[in-house]
Amino acid sequence: MSSSSIVLSSPEELLAAVPHLVGHYPQESLVVITIHDTAAAPQLGVTVRMDLHTPDVLLWHAREHLAGVLDRKGVDELVLVVISADSEDGVTPPHADVVRGMTHVLEEAGFPTRHALWTREIRAGAVWRSYTHPDFAGTLPDPQASVAAAEFAVEGAVTYGSRDELAALVAPPADVDRTARAAQIDAVVDWGADLGDQEGLRQDCRTVLGAIRRTQDDAALVDDELVQLAAALADVRVRDFALMASCGAAAIAAQQLWLTLIRFVPDPEVPDIACLVAFTAQLHGEGGLASVALERAIAIEPDHTLTNLLRRAIGAGIPPEALTSIAEEAAAEVFDILGEPLGIGED
Repeated sequence: MSSSSIVLSSPEELLAAVPHLVGHYPQESLVVITIHDTAAAPQLGVTVRMDLHTPDVLLWHAREHLAGVLDRKGVDELVLVVISADSEDGVTPPHADVVRGMTHVLEEAGFPTRHALWTREIRAGAVWRSYTHPDFAGTLPDPQASVAAAEFAVEGAVTYGSRDELAALVAPPADVDRTARAAQIDAVVDWGADLGDQEGLRQDCRTVLGAIRRTQDDAALVDDELVQLAAALADVRVRDFALMASCGAAAIAAQQLWLTLIRFVPDPEVPDIACLVAFTAQLHGEGGLASVALERAIAIEPDHTLTNLLRRAIGAGIPPEALTSIAEEAAAEVFDILGEPLGIGED
């Protein structure tokens, strides 16, 4: 799920914006886009992408989850977009039963559908058609040259070629001795326990800040530094501090650091690092990356508290400023113990 305040004026522009709104070029997907301020200049709001499952699964999702999310967003209208190569003749929009069912369920919940559109794929020259008006059709412009592409580029967001590309960013490399790495991290954690709680916490928080600042300076961390960082983040208080340290101007560098670390650590450390990846990704509109990071965390530890908190918050379309408030609350205990902000927000 992602959100945007982009103003678009035609179905072609809207379809070309879809990859940038969801963070990747989707395939076999149903995308729901909210429209706001239709009386003035219509703006795009929340975007939700779902796999094209069987109709009953999608309709259950619409009733049990999607309608509640949209109800909190002041939605005026919706646009449904199906991206699917299932059309038998390449002309007739497939999955019409899904579109009819979704339109009915969402209209019952008070959300009228302005357009229901289909295309085989999001690329320049691809044909698109309407489900409700057979003569309403056209071809897509280049998504990479679209208004949305320019807007998201300014914000520093990245649009990936596929969801598999996103998943690869948080997947473990195959050629690493993860058992040995786990032993190294455990050894550093054990050594840190001898420092005492307050001094150990202070040192671990400074390790986090130092790693983020080195990343901001384009300095790659060596393995020993990544081990130290992973060991520091084994303390959930330090992880919560890292959420706050990742806000503001540090968010992009912090995300780069957490993406490096999630591929470095063994599985037991992944859920906490995945939450940091998801948090920083969501801060600047990369909902697709946030989603795959949280999926990896859930696969390892289904009951991980922060993972499930972030899934609910992101699924509800919580804005970045509210995420920052969550980070501030999470870091409050650390500041209470240390009695200082440790330079967060300083240049």
